[in-house]
Amino acid sequence: MLFRSTNRRATNAHVCEKARFNRLYPLLCRDFLRTDRIAGNACGVIKQRLAERFPTDEDAYYDIKTPSSIL
Repeated sequence: MLFRSTNRRATNAHVCEKARFNRLYPLLCRDFLRTDRIAGNACGVIKQRLAERFPTDEDAYYDIKTPSSIL
């Protein structure tokens, strides 16, 4: 889910069932990208380019960012 706060900053909220192991994946990924500057910057560039290429097609953006074949 994507929300906009009162300061207009986009916020990505992950909703997970309590006590499910997979709820940790988004947090582990976030922590890794914050710790590893090279990986974090590369991920940022990829996301920016996807957003530029698909400015009005969220489905295409997410299909490339997280292909269903890895889910």
